[in-house]
Amino acid sequence: MPAGLRTRSEIVKLGRLLGTASAELVFLEDVEAEELALLREQVANRLFEADRDALLRVAAASRLLPGALAAAIGQRYFGALLCARIAGLLDVSRAVELAGRLPADFLADVAVELDPRRASAVIAGIPATQIRDVAIELLARKEYVVMGRFIGYLADETIAQVLEQLGDEELLRVAFVLEDKRALDGVVRLLSDRQRHAIIRTAAEFDLWPETLELLSHLGPASRRELIQLTGALDAAVLDRLVAVAQDQGLWDALLPLVREMDSDARRRFVALPSVRRVAVLDALVAASAEHGLWPELLPLVALLPAAARRRVAASASRLERPLLERIVCNGWEPDLWPALVDLAVEMDEDGQRVVGELIARGPDRVVRGTIASVTAGQRWPEMLAIARYLPARELGRLAQRVRVSDLDAVAPQVVAAAVQTGEWEAALGLFSGLKAPQRRRLARVAGELDADLRALLLEQARALGVFEQLGEVGAVLEAG
Repeated sequence: MPAGLRTRSEIVKLGRLLGTASAELVFLEDVEAEELALLREQVANRLFEADRDALLRVAAASRLLPGALAAAIGQRYFGALLCARIAGLLDVSRAVELAGRLPADFLADVAVELDPRRASAVIAGIPATQIRDVAIELLARKEYVVMGRFIGYLADETIAQVLEQLGDEELLRVAFVLEDKRALDGVVRLLSDRQRHAIIRTAAEFDLWPETLELLSHLGPASRRELIQLTGALDAAVLDRLVAVAQDQGLWDALLPLVREMDSDARRRFVALPSVRRVAVLDALVAASAEHGLWPELLPLVALLPAAARRRVAASASRLERPLLERIVCNGWEPDLWPALVDLAVEMDEDGQRVVGELIARGPDRVVRGTIASVTAGQRWPEMLAIARYLPARELGRLAQRVRVSDLDAVAPQVVAAAVQTGEWEAALGLFSGLKAPQRRRLARVAGELDADLRALLLEQARALGVFEQLGEVGAVLEAG
């Protein structure tokens, strides 16, 4: 779950423990979720450890009474809070026996006060039908946090009976505050087809997108894929609302990974939304990608944007500090992302292009060679030369020297063609003159196979730019005509 959603979930759970509305704890929104979880655990421990010795004596005394009498005294005189404190101190069989003698409404009162960690064996021993009846009572009271605490301690058979009682909205609210998020995928797999399909519809109907995004982030591949495709098929108006929620509540770190997993048609529909193309949204997408390392999620979407929107993304990326730009390059090395990264860099201002070019040239071999391979495969050398033109000779040399000798057969003709198309001869010849001896020998052979007019043009440009001598044997091939 993204950090913002984890924090919100923890605030809701802490509020329930303290008997305080979560709205009263908004001042904790900047606290890390892990710290809030630790605080909640410490508070719960403190509450349950208070008067432990006295409670142990009460638990021991209860063993002397018949079960029916002990249950009646617990309900009438001890009350739910004291019974909850004692439950984990009783023998499991005795506690299960007493629970079987108590009505569902009182057990619901006990559940509100009970820390399930301290009575897990007791919970596991209570019949599924009785758990179901208590769940019905808790749902009637909207005790979603209490439900979320207990789900992870129930067997699948029991969970299935509880799920039958959950409405579509209730399912999302319980899932949001589920204590053991690892259980979510198993819970979703226990749902009926109708319930699974209703999750996305319910999110739209009740505006429960934060709860739904949190749920999706914890699902296994199959369940996640199914629900993401349902999301991508929603009407444009509903998707616009999802965009508005992500923008207003800062949830792009949760939504972007899901959009990348949509099928290609759904991604195109999403990117075509007018709401996505708003300047504020585009800036927020860049900011979220920079903060959370989500460039692999954003770059494929940028490639689908119209020119004006791509320029805005590029302008926003150009304003990022160098370490953040470095994350773009390092996170975008996947072969299928390089074309989108190059296209984005071309749209940046001069400073942005220079920084991206330097980062590529100075990057590890996998980054440089990944760039070259992808640029060549996608015939993006016109765009690559537009970036390279801002690099000093030293950086051009670093870039050139990473080209594998065997790749020059494909790379060199494209570089020449790109220079003819764009006029970026200085960048193209800067790359060629930066090659090492083995590379120059291979380039000389490639140059000899070029059209005579191209060889003449290369020779003319090399002399005009004063790099002819640096081409070595390549220059000799060009002079030979």
